Amino acid sequence: MNAEQKALIARLEDVAICLSSDMEIEYRRESDMVRNAIAEIQRLAEENEKLKSGPNFQAFVSELIQQCWIDHGPSDCDGGTFQDLAEKHGVLTARKQVGPCGEGCNCELDEGQVSTCYTPHPSLFPSGGDAP
Repeated sequence: MNAEQKALIARLEDVAICLSSDMEIEYRRESDMVRNAIAEIQRLAEENEKLKSGPNFQAFVSELIQQCWIDHGPSDCDGGTFQDLAEKHGVLTARKQVGPCGEGCNCELDEGQVSTCYTPHPSLFPSGGDAP
C-alpha cells in the first residue's frame, strides 16, 4: 500500500468517525424527541381522564338549552332549574352543613342552621383560583 492509499484510508476513517459521531448526535436528538412525545402523550392522557371524571358540560348545556328554549327562542331560565341541572351534571356540588363555609357565601345567612352550600367544580378555575 502506497502513501497515497494510506492517506485515503486515514481520511475515510476520519469521515467514518465524523459520520458515526453525527449519527450518534442525531440518534440522541431523536431519542429526546421520542421521550418528549411520550411524556406529552402521557400528560394528555391524564388530562383526558380528568375531563372524563369531571363535569359533563356538554350534557349540562344541552339540557339547559332544551329546558330554557321555548317556542323557537330563548326564554328566562329559572335559577332553580339552572342549579338543579348544574348539580345533576357535576358542574356544582351541593353539601349540607351548619354555619357558613366561608366569607361571602349565601350559606352564612343561615347561621346555626343546616344549609346547602353549592360550590363550582374546580375545573372551572384551572389557574388554581378559588370559587367565588
